[in-house]
Amino acid sequence: MYKIEFSILSYYLSILTKENINVGLLFQNMDTDETIFYIMNNWNRLQSFDDELDIKFMKKYLTGMKNECEKSLFNINNDKKFSLKEYISYYVNELQFSNIIEANITNIREFIDNTEKVYMKFDFNKHERLSSQKELKFMKMLMKSNNINYSSKSIIGKFNENVQYDFMVNKYGFKNFIFENKNISRQISTAKAWAYTANKLKNNYKTIFVYDIEKLDSSNYTIIMKILKENAYKVIPSTDVLVCAKNLQNEKHNQSEKDFMLEN
Repeated sequence: MYKIEFSILSYYLSILTKENINVGLLFQNMDTDETIFYIMNNWNRLQSFDDELDIKFMKKYLTGMKNECEKSLFNINNDKKFSLKEYISYYVNELQFSNIIEANITNIREFIDNTEKVYMKFDFNKHERLSSQKELKFMKMLMKSNNINYSSKSIIGKFNENVQYDFMVNKYGFKNFIFENKNISRQISTAKAWAYTANKLKNNYKTIFVYDIEKLDSSNYTIIMKILKENAYKVIPSTDVLVCAKNLQNEKHNQSEKDFMLEN
């Protein structure tokens, strides 16, 4: 069993906006101190995200980060262990790392491959990507490794019907919408039904809708996004699920500590 820590590197259009795109992954094997820095290879997607970005400069910059992280292991004059937490703390502007994510695994190569296919999905051809079921299973494994308490049990809706989210964290229900290789027009009615459910449950539960890919060229996709956003607590890409769930877990922990201090 190995303990792996990793962080997702994202590029933001501006430090004032939340719009971002994943451009890299930094892994550290905590048992061997080995580091691996994965850099995106779908540069056309990054160029479309920000048509004013100097792609050649970004490639060179990320390659420099990769060399800095990975070569630090082989610097014989440096006995200091690489600190993932310390390294990522310096990036607070357009390039930012996510909070560190942990995983206890047995197969390192398989784990890294799956992580790349989840967080850098568009670097891979469709037939290489994880299925929605495998991706959800992978996310649940990460939540377990990060001590995030989740439930897959159904809850009782407004009219005593069973409501089945993909999973729940505290009072937050996550519901996946899969658009890849799907007829999106057929999902409009499903979106309406879930938006209605989210509205009826909002006093007791908060609904977070999750989508796998963007289809900005589809008018039906735009319609569905408008429907979902009207009644959702959040609408997020699948790559943000773990960070979101971890933040929700931390919110509950922090609130419990505050309540304890007030009581004492």
